[in-house]
Amino acid sequence: MSLDWISALDACAANGILNYDAPADILGQDPRYVGHPNFEKMPMVPTLLPEGTKLPEMPETDEFVPQNGNLVENPSWKKWLFGIGATVAAGGAILAALVSKGKIKIPASVKNLGSTVWNAIKTPFTWIASKFKKAPTPPTP
Repeated sequence: MSLDWISALDACAANGILNYDAPADILGQDPRYVGHPNFEKMPMVPTLLPEGTKLPEMPETDEFVPQNGNLVENPSWKKWLFGIGATVAAGGAILAALVSKGKIKIPASVKNLGSTVWNAIKTPFTWIASKFKKAPTPPTP
């Protein structure tokens, strides 16, 4: 067994993080020191709960059982909204595939709609960018 974990626990006890000699407790030896000077003996049973506190019974099996049988409760409007969104997305993908293969003809005005919208979005940004361009520097003689 490596002694690295013993020195790490000793350092924790020396800095007040641990309150007793953990390696001696793990190995079943007598404690070499007690980290807290107010301890007369090594604490064996922690008394964190007040007298008379009863803890719930431990479960027989390790499993999660939801109270009402549903792990996640989604309202019906969320389910309908997701269904409509998935249907629209699938329909759009099918329409795009048919248009790209030439099975459906689209008028030229609709084809140019994307470039028209892109130019409308791009125009203010190009105007702003033109204001930040450097003036040409004169040639040096």
